[in-house]
Amino acid sequence: MHASFDPAFVAVLRLAAVPAARPAPDVRVSVAAPAPTPVQAIVRVKLAPCLRSQAFEQWLREIPCVLRAAHVTGEVDYEVQLDCRSLADLGDALSRIRGCKGVSVASTALVLHEVAGLSRNRQAISDEVTMQRLGTM
Repeated sequence: MHASFDPAFVAVLRLAAVPAARPAPDVRVSVAAPAPTPVQAIVRVKLAPCLRSQAFEQWLREIPCVLRAAHVTGEVDYEVQLDCRSLADLGDALSRIRGCKGVSVASTALVLHEVAGLSRNRQAISDEVTMQRLGTM
């Protein structure tokens, strides 16, 4: 004997077998910009003969990210170490250094890492000591 089911009954059975559609969960993914990476750089600077070193040094004091600077002998006049919050800040600092009339930036090098333990017992040589040494030459 062959059993036959009413087509409407079969349709109801099929709907009951399908799980109820659920609304998609409200998933909000916040994509924050990555935090800027601090950058240290060493900038080698040449001064035009008309620019006095004292004027340039005062200019450097006005740039917050200048960590240290040294008046040196050789191909350049100054080596300036910058400690910036990001590459954008480094760009701003370089623009400010170049903004001093009579300054040209010879090179810029990013600091990869500092060698630890080299300056624990050292003291900076004062300008007065340097001038005394130069006077005895």
